[in-house]
Amino acid sequence: PQNVFVPTHIIQDFSSSPYLTRSTTKAEETSTERSTLAPPKRLQIPKFLFEKAKSQLLSQPDSGPVILARDVSLKAHSNYCSTHEDLPIRICLVDGNVIAYEISLRPHTAVAGRIHSLLARWDAGDDLAIGGDLDVVLEVNAILKPDLYIQPWRRPAPPQGQGADSIGNAFPTMIVEIATSQGLSGVHAKVAHWFPPRTTIQLCLIIKIWRPRGYNTLAMVVLRYHRTNNNPLIPTTAISFGTAALDHQALQVLQGVVAGNQVTGVGFCGVPCSEAAIPVYQMTLPAALIYNGDPQGVPEANALGFGLDLWDFQVQARRAYLLP
Repeated sequence: PQNVFVPTHIIQDFSSSPYLTRSTTKAEETSTERSTLAPPKRLQIPKFLFEKAKSQLLSQPDSGPVILARDVSLKAHSNYCSTHEDLPIRICLVDGNVIAYEISLRPHTAVAGRIHSLLARWDAGDDLAIGGDLDVVLEVNAILKPDLYIQPWRRPAPPQGQGADSIGNAFPTMIVEIATSQGLSGVHAKVAHWFPPRTTIQLCLIIKIWRPRGYNTLAMVVLRYHRTNNNPLIPTTAISFGTAALDHQALQVLQGVVAGNQVTGVGFCGVPCSEAAIPVYQMTLPAALIYNGDPQGVPEANALGFGLDLWDFQVQARRAYLLP
């Protein structure tokens, strides 16, 4: 789908010029007879644009992602990221646009780190590759970076040129996105880019964390998507699990995504997420999807799936925001 992640009505466009340059040699400047091919363009993004985007995402965290540059090739973006590893903002490439979408604040990294540690503990047989900050090539002009990816080590590599990266690795079976700076509508829209026909990603887990409100409360929601669903862009599960109900804007987004009776949890069922092991706040991710493509199948010890207690992630977010 074109421009799924960058709808113009919520975007801040800082790309007044494409910020693509190319260096030419003196010989190329004085003669065009040697070659008709122009040298590859090199992406340059001025520092002030990152500062401007950071200010926008911090002051209006749900206003949408920010375009930093347009008409950027896959190679130009990859080369830029390989030489700029300490960027202040997370960026990705969608439909040729370089997008700034998330600042890795403590709540973001704390929840992602907790999921990573739980997955590593569950994977007692060391059958899974579990990591983060992986540039995943999804389409000819799209690269996204999940907060976490999970992939069976034995999952066969795809045919040459169809891998998840320049090395040719298989696609992950599951990706996790934690959203603090990016809005709910934006992170939901990215699912369409995780599930195009060329990928074999099976599960997408999104956790959206809003900033604290009055009385030291905060809202949180988890959305789970399955490729095997009749419509993989509709969450199979949507659970509100913060210490406050979702606001009107979040409810409007969810109403456009799932039926009202499919959202459960805080503000929907009357049971607060106030301690561990409350049934409505438990989630189990199917092992068959996590181990999809592993020739040895699902390990017997993990046959029941990967269980999550959402209370655990609420605790991590509250601690990161210095809330009681």
